[in-house]
Amino acid sequence: MPPIALAYVMGLLGILTLPAAVLYVIVSNDKVTLGLPAFLGYAFSGVMWFYSRRTATLRWTWILVALGLVAVIVVSFVPVSAFALAAYDEWKETQPGGRGYQP
Repeated sequence: MPPIALAYVMGLLGILTLPAAVLYVIVSNDKVTLGLPAFLGYAFSGVMWFYSRRTATLRWTWILVALGLVAVIVVSFVPVSAFALAAYDEWKETQPGGRGYQP
């Protein structure tokens, strides 16, 4: 059960995080702080998922899954929050041209 939870969290957050990370790597000059940590974090979580399915005890399974979840959440924070702020900014616009509208 715990490895399945890790796989679901990686999949759900990866829908937003990994395309944003690709965009950050392509567009940004500062690749180390924006896009690259997401790729490394998801690779680390994939390794944790792989080993969590093969542990001898349930305690080690939970430890590896927790490490994988922490890695995914930490590296997903910037892309997911940037997407959420952009979506909120567009959602609150009331007029078709929106920007600069003064009632």
